[in-house]
Amino acid sequence: MAAAGNLPHPSPATLLNAMLDESASLDDRNAQWTEEAARELRNIAVAVRANAQARNVAGARAELTSTVQHLTPLLCHFMSEGVQMRKLRRMFRTAVGAPMVPAAAPDLPPFFRVGDQCMSQAEISNGILRNTSESMSGRVNAALTLLDVVEAGATNPDEVWGTVNEHLEEVTTYTEMMVAQHTALVLHMRCVVMSIAAGVRLYVPA
Repeated sequence: MAAAGNLPHPSPATLLNAMLDESASLDDRNAQWTEEAARELRNIAVAVRANAQARNVAGARAELTSTVQHLTPLLCHFMSEGVQMRKLRRMFRTAVGAPMVPAAAPDLPPFFRVGDQCMSQAEISNGILRNTSESMSGRVNAALTLLDVVEAGATNPDEVWGTVNEHLEEVTTYTEMMVAQHTALVLHMRCVVMSIAAGVRLYVPA
C-alpha cells in the first residue's frame, strides 16, 4: 500500500469501512433476491410450460406477461448493482492507493488482493446476469408474439406451438442460469466483505 500521507482524504480506514458497509448492504439485498425472485421466476416458468403444453393461449400469455413484469425491475436492479460495484471498486482502489487499471492489482497485501479478485468476479457475475435477463426477455417477447399468431388463427398451429415451447425451454434454462449466477455473485460479495474486513484489521492503522 502507498504511504498514508500520499493517500487522498478521507483516510484509508474511513474509506474502507464505508466501502465495507456498502458491500454488506449490497450482499444483504442480493441474498434477499435469491430467496424471493428465484422462487417467483421458477414458479412462473413451470406455470408457463403447463399452459403451453395445454395450448391455453390466455393462460400462457398471462404467465409470460407476469414474467415480463418480474424481469423489468430485475434488469434495472442488475444495472444499478453494476454501477454500485464499480463505485465500490473505485473506493477500494483509492483507499489502498492502487490505480483502477490494470484490472488485477498483484501488489496488494494478501487479504486485499483476494477481496479485489472477488470484486472482479462479482462484476463478471453481474454482467452475465444483465445479459441473461435481456436474452430471457427476448425469448418471452418472441413467445408472446407467437401466441398472437395462434390466437389470430395460424394455419400451422402445431408448428407455432412447437416454436413457442422451444422459446419456453430457453426461458426455463435462463431462469436456472440466473439463479446459479446470482448465488455465485452472493458468494463473491461475501468474499469481498470478509477478505477486506480482515485486511482492514491487519493492514490499516485505526
